[in-house]
Amino acid sequence: MTGLDLLFRPRAVAVIGASRDRRSVGGSILHNLLTFEFQGQVFPVNPRASVVHSLKCYPSVEDIPDPVDLAVIAVPRPHVLAALESCGRKGIGAVVLITAGFKETGEAGRALELDVVRMARQFGIRLVGPNCMGIINMDPDVRLQASFSANEPLPGPVAFSSQSGALGEAILALLRERALGLSMFVSLGNKADVSGNDLLEYWEQDPRTSLVLMYLESFGNPKRFLEICQRVSRTSPSSPSSRAGPRPAHAPRPRTPVRWRAPTTPSTPSSRRAASFVRPASRSSSSSPPPLPASPSRAGRASRSSPTRAGPASSPRMRASSRAWTFPRSRRTRSGGFGRRSPRKPVW
Repeated sequence: MTGLDLLFRPRAVAVIGASRDRRSVGGSILHNLLTFEFQGQVFPVNPRASVVHSLKCYPSVEDIPDPVDLAVIAVPRPHVLAALESCGRKGIGAVVLITAGFKETGEAGRALELDVVRMARQFGIRLVGPNCMGIINMDPDVRLQASFSANEPLPGPVAFSSQSGALGEAILALLRERALGLSMFVSLGNKADVSGNDLLEYWEQDPRTSLVLMYLESFGNPKRFLEICQRVSRTSPSSPSSRAGPRPAHAPRPRTPVRWRAPTTPSTPSSRRAASFVRPASRSSSSSPPPLPASPSRAGRASRSSPTRAGPASSPRMRASSRAWTFPRSRRTRSGGFGRRSPRKPVW
């Protein structure tokens, strides 16, 4: 079994920091493992208890007589390195570190996180976290619920990872509300070891996963992430999302595409052209009445306008129509040039 197989398909799980208190993190994780009917062995580890949830409790993970594939560490931060070292000496291949208080707290926490990563690599341990809420595998042959999530997801084809615990809990609740099934869930936390790239490559080979959802707040290797996404999207659609932060001062402003939009406001007398018209001739009269006199302003504008389609008043075309048409100025097209002239009804 590979490192991620030991993480998602363990044969035995040790909960370091298991508690009888259901409201504590260790007690909640142990409770979820048992009520979700994990298809493997569960070993509580707590030096101050002998029995937890009707299970024999061990003072150290090294005291467990059977082999252990996965350890979930939920102890205070000062005891993390000692617990991780015990896991390494036991031969555990995967660890989910729930404990918070590392690089998200400052330089001291960052230095401690580097020590954790260094020790995990020394023993060949694949590490999820720290500062995470756990992992879930809905495979009926595994049924792993190693998290303190209050939601019980439904089985399905969606694999979901979140770097934010609060958002991950909200999405899990939304998936159940909309009856969307889950194949696996990973709360990445600080991504000290296992990253989004590792999960994408693992889910690419998972036959039960057909859709990948990811919420990421940072990218360790963006170029490799894009390459993996392009490859995985050919078989399983992926929908990564990242948190939007403030735009740096030196970053260029994004260009807003300009779209052409037709004018919607009515034209005003100052902008529309004067419409020239001729009064139609009477059919009973042989002579045409004189045309209406035009105002000086209209006459000046009409003299510069295009000629009308109307001919003399006695022409057959003019007698068949009660109004004459005029050619307005051409309107700009979307490309910015001048289009064809089209007739427009005059405004009286």
